[in-house]
Amino acid sequence: SALAELKDCLPADCNAGYSNSRTCEMGLSHRSGISYQSIVYLVDRCTAAKK
Repeated sequence: SALAELKDCLPADCNAGYSNSRTCEMGLSHRSGISYQSIVYLVDRCTAAKK
């Protein structure tokens, strides 16, 4: 699999990932051990008004 060595390539402090494809999110999450979610969540987080 193209993702077989993904976990070993990620920085130790990496704890989240983003993707624009749901099927990629599932594969990346499974192979990396970290949670991947839609890029929309990152955009929302970065553009949300600060309180």
